[in-house]
Amino acid sequence: MLFRSASPDAFAHVACDGSGNVVGFCATARDVGALYKRFVVRDGVVAGVVAAPRLLRSARRVLETLRYPSHGGDLPPAEVLAVAVGAAASGAGLGRRLVEASMAEVGDRAVTAVKVVAGSHNAAALALYRACDFRDAEEIEVHEGVRSTVLVWSATTGASPRSDDGGGVDA
Repeated sequence: MLFRSASPDAFAHVACDGSGNVVGFCATARDVGALYKRFVVRDGVVAGVVAAPRLLRSARRVLETLRYPSHGGDLPPAEVLAVAVGAAASGAGLGRRLVEASMAEVGDRAVTAVKVVAGSHNAAALALYRACDFRDAEEIEVHEGVRSTVLVWSATTGASPRSDDGGGVDA
């Protein structure tokens, strides 16, 4: 099942089980910096007011996150923002199918390279992305004192196949 966000440059693949319960998702943006800017302009005031108490407690980390897209001049603007699979669906290859469906979707949108940032200590995430043809590009610190690995997928290294149902991912 594919849901598109309010932005034409971002989308999410959402996997549901046979009962319609969400068991996983992969969110991707064609240009994360542009997505952040559009969000702030369109929804920033309302979101800021609603989230103000949490934002104030985490102001430094929020600013680090907003500054992040400026890291690395040679990195592509497109990014896998998040991948999550529920415990009940874990270990069945769902994360890989979600990432592969997202790479097929970026290919359909004429995107030739995508980055993803994962904690350098997160062996499972790094293994997932490497299995999906992402290659290590550089090490960065989005948040002070926390090492992250940036990996890049390129259409020239072999785009992931699209599933038979036109891009959806079944759990």
